[in-house]
Order: sequence, then C-alpha cells, then structure tokens
Amino acid sequence: REGPQRWVHEEMAQVQEMGWRFLEETDPTDRVQSLAVQMLPVYEVERQHILKAPWMTVEWAPGVISNLLEQMSPDRVMVCVLSSAYGRAKGTKEVGDEEGGEGEVGEDGDTGDEDVSMGEEGE
Repeated sequence: REGPQRWVHEEMAQVQEMGWRFLEETDPTDRVQSLAVQMLPVYEVERQHILKAPWMTVEWAPGVISNLLEQMSPDRVMVCVLSSAYGRAKGTKEVGDEEGGEGEVGEDGDTGDEDVSMGEEGE
C-alpha cells in the first residue's frame, strides 16, 4: 500500500469522537481559557463548533496528506538534543569562574553556592 490510507483517517475520527463523548472533567478555569483561545479569529472555528473543535477531525483529503509527506525529508528535519547531564561532569567549571572552589559544579549539578537572597535557617 502506498499513500494515505482512508481507514487510518476514519479510525482517528472515531477516537476523537469517543474523546468528545466521554470527556473527563477539567478545571473550569482551564476550560474557559481554552475556549477563549479557540474563539480567536486565527483559528477560524465556527461558533457552533467552539465546544467540540478540539475533538473534530478535518475531511478526508489524501492530496493534502501526500503533499505534506512529500515535504518531509531528512534535509528539512530539525533535531534538538537535550541532556540533563550536560555540564554536570565532575570538575566542570562554569564559564567565567576563576580557579578556586567557588562556581564549581559537583556531580549532582549543584555549585554549592548559597542563595544569599533567601537567607539561611536560624537567622
């Protein structure tokens, strides 16, 4: 099989419909905020669809899907690599720090410097 498959679209539409039918309760403030955003002209949501819009699927358009897939290529990809271990190696110093104990990053990523603005216990 090549190209977009209609059954995938239909299955996604069914899942979205079930999400709408069995909607879980949310914080009223969050719900109002999301509704307000959906009312923005940029989203072009019709008034009768404001409540259900996040759970609606667009019409089956295999040409649009094929066009999008053709634009996806390795030379157009953007990859972001994040690591919580970056700069935490033993002995790593922060940029601009002089030799000495201050500013060194320990194994746990802590510099050991106290935050003076917060104060210390017992004061």
